[in-house]
Amino acid sequence: MATRKRKAEVEETVVACEHCRYFVPKDGRNECRRNPPTVAVDFEDGGVTSMFPLVEAGEWCGCWSPRLNS
Repeated sequence: MATRKRKAEVEETVVACEHCRYFVPKDGRNECRRNPPTVAVDFEDGGVTSMFPLVEAGEWCGCWSPRLNS
């Protein structure tokens, strides 16, 4: 006798930075790698560096894209 196949339960995707393909937790901070790094100036010593935008895990933006299955 044939058995009925169960419908696969669909996991709800939460739109948040921590579930985005561009989110990279690094050295105690969270970076968004969607765009190239930008120039950042340290006003205390006048030094210049480049860095990716820092984000909170629960934030999101219009460029959000789900993580790839890999």
